[in-house]
Amino acid sequence: MLLRAFAKINLDLRILGRRHDGYHEVRTIFQAIDWWDEIVLEPAAHFEFSSPGTPEDETNLIVRAVRAYERLAGITANVRIRVMKNI
Repeated sequence: MLLRAFAKINLDLRILGRRHDGYHEVRTIFQAIDWWDEIVLEPAAHFEFSSPGTPEDETNLIVRAVRAYERLAGITANVRIRVMKNI
């Protein structure tokens, strides 16, 4: 499966206040642009991740998200994720 993660330009971003759950209310105006990174998902025998030019260890948010999913679901993610950075 090939996915595109499109970029955007924030024209305005305002932090309106902190919510009770620790997150913040925000107001933003943004413009989508015709630039994207490509993400490829493929079946695999075990979890594999590659993204040339970026960390491929537990500091990467994709790796952390997959590991959290595995812990919560009690399964091993049998997927290969490749990210091709274009932005």
